[in-house]
Amino acid sequence: MPSPAPTIKYRKLGRHRAHGFWIRSGTKESILLDTRLKGRHKLTITLHELLHALENDWSESRVTASSRMLSRKLWEAGYRCVDNRRH
Repeated sequence: MPSPAPTIKYRKLGRHRAHGFWIRSGTKESILLDTRLKGRHKLTITLHELLHALENDWSESRVTASSRMLSRKLWEAGYRCVDNRRH
């Protein structure tokens, strides 16, 4: 049975000098994304961290290249993030 998808959470990550993190603690996995990410960069970082969760034996350069290619193609296909949250 495949493992459940990681939970995605948002935090300001500036002091860590990172846009995102993939964290595994036992059987639980989480992805932390910086709240200030926007547009295609947000898509690229989200894909990057999801690829870490899916393929944790890949090198950083392979994850980076794959996330950039995927985000470019998804962006060309019209995929966008729509914020429907009400404050």
